[in-house]
Amino acid sequence: NQKKNVASRDRTGKRDTSEAKLQQVHKEQIAAFRRSMNIRLGNKHDPHVPDPVSSFGDLSVPKWWDNTRESQFQNGLRALNQNIELGRWKEPTPIQMQAMPTLLERRDLIGCAPTGSGKSGAFVVPSLLLSCAPHDVFYASQQSKDDGNDVSSNNNK
Repeated sequence: NQKKNVASRDRTGKRDTSEAKLQQVHKEQIAAFRRSMNIRLGNKHDPHVPDPVSSFGDLSVPKWWDNTRESQFQNGLRALNQNIELGRWKEPTPIQMQAMPTLLERRDLIGCAPTGSGKSGAFVVPSLLLSCAPHDVFYASQQSKDDGNDVSSNNNK
């Protein structure tokens, strides 16, 4: 997994395990992973862009999802992963690696990739998972976090 935390050594040979150092190392690992997969971001300095996933099993509950109702997301994810396995999808394509976690966080996305690269799956998989969100969970979290970064909610609930 590309998200393994590794501390570096300072000049005295001691490991720097500070939170700031671990975050910096994590950012560098994610940047290296994106480079290796040829994933390019329009705004690579946006601190809120979710990390890409390296497998379908790495998809996780969005930050905005009500923790007390996490099982609904997990059930949907489990069913979806079973169907992904039956469809013989081995691992996500680069566009899916970045698009799926981004869309699960309800962020806007423009994806550009060649024909046959998995763009449809990159949009459909998160759509199916978001459809598991109960109405009150989806819209309550969206209204309380309406800071311009999330997709705006539809007032015609």
